[in-house]
Amino acid sequence: MSFPRLAQAALIFLLCTLLCACAAARTPEASTGLASETGPRTSAEATPELIEFTLGAHRFALPSNYFADERGPDFQGGFTLALLWPELKPYPPGNGYWKQTSGPMRHHRVLVSFSEVGVPIDSLPERHVTLEPDDNPNDPGTNIALRIRRPERFGLEHYIVDLDKKAAWLNRFPGQSRVHAEDLPPRMSDWLIGRDTQGRVRTVVLCDDSRVPEGYEIRNEALFDLPGSKRWPLCDGHYFTLADYSLAVTASYHRPILRDWQRIERAVREIMKTAYRGPSSQAEGTHQ
Repeated sequence: MSFPRLAQAALIFLLCTLLCACAAARTPEASTGLASETGPRTSAEATPELIEFTLGAHRFALPSNYFADERGPDFQGGFTLALLWPELKPYPPGNGYWKQTSGPMRHHRVLVSFSEVGVPIDSLPERHVTLEPDDNPNDPGTNIALRIRRPERFGLEHYIVDLDKKAAWLNRFPGQSRVHAEDLPPRMSDWLIGRDTQGRVRTVVLCDDSRVPEGYEIRNEALFDLPGSKRWPLCDGHYFTLADYSLAVTASYHRPILRDWQRIERAVREIMKTAYRGPSSQAEGTHQ
């Protein structure tokens, strides 16, 4: 073999060696251009699956990262949406609420669930603060007329339990263990009520009793533990409705986030409006 041919062969061999070395050195992150806090992210994690679901007579579709478990409705059709506060946007794909065990991404959550309404929707929110047939009108916890009205909070009427009356009610039967008023706040809930311009109840929020010390405070749009915190009170019953779809909505979040109750309602309405796909097949069938 002549010298030029030997040089040419050597050059080809060198180029092949360099190309193989470069390919071996490439990491998954370099090949996809995507990475997450917990490691390389796949294209499936970066592009969430669009999940279709039915609520009552209507069809909707949302990306999987809106769902608390990123799987969508269960076999019974139930599901929970998880929004990351304060933006009230879905969690990052592949790093959803269900993967969080502690820290801001666990605590900065607003959980939202839905149910189809089987009663006149205009009357639904008020039912949460109205005596039911099985309620005793003398119970200071369930009768709003026996509660103490406090100054408004964030535009909501605020009612707390009269602890002395509640203790007397619980101690009304002789021979039982005595209940002390000062021990009651962890077992009580405040009622907060929002009305429209006609005075009709449109929002009801049940929060842990305001006499239970706060566990968080908001600083720079983030929740921070207060020194010595032993409890982290919740607003675990924020009730309102989506009249256009005959749906009842329940939201839950840590109590300082109550200040954003109107933003939460607007965000949920906008999400479901964008997700709407039309009447369900069952609803269409009833009109044929």
